[in-house]
Amino acid sequence: MGSGLAALHLAPPQLVGRTLSDYFHTHDPAFASLAAHRRALAGEAVSYEQEWAGRVYQAHVEPLRARDGQLIGTIGVALDITDRERAAVIPAATPGA
Repeated sequence: MGSGLAALHLAPPQLVGRTLSDYFHTHDPAFASLAAHRRALAGEAVSYEQEWAGRVYQAHVEPLRARDGQLIGTIGVALDITDRERAAVIPAATPGA
């Protein structure tokens, strides 16, 4: 768990042992993060973007396999791309651009 947690006012111990549904306060199977993790548990690598807590994240999740190839979970990463997304909007909103 990386430094991006600070932007969400979280520390790693606050998340250990929690489910995604618990963290995101939803059991909606169409919710991007839950859907991506379910697809990864079915063997598929998935990339997606999601807005959460006023930030925008680009995420990637894929199956996590044991040395023998058995699926044992998922592994993923999420990058905060909020500043990049905001910068992309600014030129379009600037008069004369």
